[in-house]
Amino acid sequence: MKLRPDFEVAYMNRGVAYCKMGEYGRGIDDFSTAIRLEPNDISAYNNRGNAYNKLGKYELAEKDWGMVRQLSK
Repeated sequence: MKLRPDFEVAYMNRGVAYCKMGEYGRGIDDFSTAIRLEPNDISAYNNRGNAYNKLGKYELAEKDWGMVRQLSK
């Protein structure tokens, strides 16, 4: 599926769908694109952190969750 390259919400939605199908790597790719397009999107960091956690990449998950805490202030 080709998405409009500047539409952050579409990447977020597709990333969530990938993760629900167990395709965490593809979800991470989409969340990373969403973050590049909207660097202050807390939900993108949280979702990517959750996907990293599912893959056992705990340091990367904690880094993203740290961004969630920082942006929430």
